Amino acid sequence: PGEDELFDTVRGLSFLKPFTDDEVHEFVDAGEWLRFRLGQEIVAEDDERESLFLMLSGRACSSRGGAGLDESDEGESFGEISYITGEAQVYAVNATKPSMVLRIDEPVVDWASFTCQLKLHKQLQRVLAERLSVMSRRVTEAR
Repeated sequence: PGEDELFDTVRGLSFLKPFTDDEVHEFVDAGEWLRFRLGQEIVAEDDERESLFLMLSGRACSSRGGAGLDESDEGESFGEISYITGEAQVYAVNATKPSMVLRIDEPVVDWASFTCQLKLHKQLQRVLAERLSVMSRRVTEAR
């Protein structure tokens, strides 16, 4: 796909709503567009790559040790912990539908303007806080 098609796809993602068009172009320029078949592994558990992923289309399921953890739909992100900490991926991610993702491997300081960096950090904090809240409720309900 061309850069215009990728921009149009990425621009519509809920994760990127707070970003300006110029900032969305920064994501497009930094990322790699990847396609995955149903059941194909997107990220291996303990993968050393420090990547951030944005779901452009499809759906994926994350798991740890074979236990399902969460699902990612269009417009959502995954890989945030590894991207922020520089540590290996915490969980595996497999496509549960044919999917397209934007993978960003470079550290944010290498590709994003200062305001884009601030917005990205805020989005990542929001996503991680929401996931922590969901997991906390699950643990409490399981007792």
